[in-house]
Amino acid sequence: MKNIVSSQAFFSGVYIITNIKNGKRYVGSSRNIYHRLRRHLSNLRKNIHGNPKLQEDFNIYGEDIFISSIVTSTPSAELLKEEQDYIDKLNPEYNIIQDCLTNTPSMEMCAKISRTVKEKVALGLIVPPDKTRFRKKVFQFDLEGNYITSYISVEEAAKINNVFPESISAICRGDNRSKRVGNYIYSYSETINIENYRHSSHRRISVINTKSGEIYSFTKLTDCVENLHISESTLHRMLKNNNKIYRNMKIYADSKRENTESIH
Repeated sequence: MKNIVSSQAFFSGVYIITNIKNGKRYVGSSRNIYHRLRRHLSNLRKNIHGNPKLQEDFNIYGEDIFISSIVTSTPSAELLKEEQDYIDKLNPEYNIIQDCLTNTPSMEMCAKISRTVKEKVALGLIVPPDKTRFRKKVFQFDLEGNYITSYISVEEAAKINNVFPESISAICRGDNRSKRVGNYIYSYSETINIENYRHSSHRRISVINTKSGEIYSFTKLTDCVENLHISESTLHRMLKNNNKIYRNMKIYADSKRENTESIH
């Protein structure tokens, strides 16, 4: 690509890349035109440029057929507006984005890119990415740790069990405090140590009635929630903040406290 000189490094403005063989043009803008043009050339040489029309002609004609020129020097704040003015005036053939202010490609260009990609896939020139290789297999267990089934991904497990995928991924990462989603345990591992999952949902929970002084004990989180008529999220919040009182109740996890009255 001719006419790329380092003196352009100090220019903020609009530039044009022209194919002198067929007259087609590309209009762009940058706060550093020299660096932008060098990046265009580097990507074109590597055959990785994001503009398929420009890349195709570059491959056909070679870089010596393309010349660059600065059409105007513009302050950074006005670059996009100035670029849009030139796109509107010149209707450059290589520009994918016809509305640079909203960064929207033309319908014609979208259709052409779609056709080109499909053609290259059919010819074996492009191999579609295998999304499954980025997925982690998920294993499902009951609350006793017995294996039930497996899923190819968190998304599949969530869809089949009608739960949020974020909940399953959280428990698989070890971020879910309750260690279960619904009546199931999920893991990225084929086997689990059930004791690790009972730690949160089966630990002793003590409740003090601050008015009467009575103390109650629960060994299951679910029993505590049901008997106290509170949500699971509220219970977790109380366990995290031991000094807070909720509805005349102080709730904490303490397996060592004695003289407790079990109500389950």
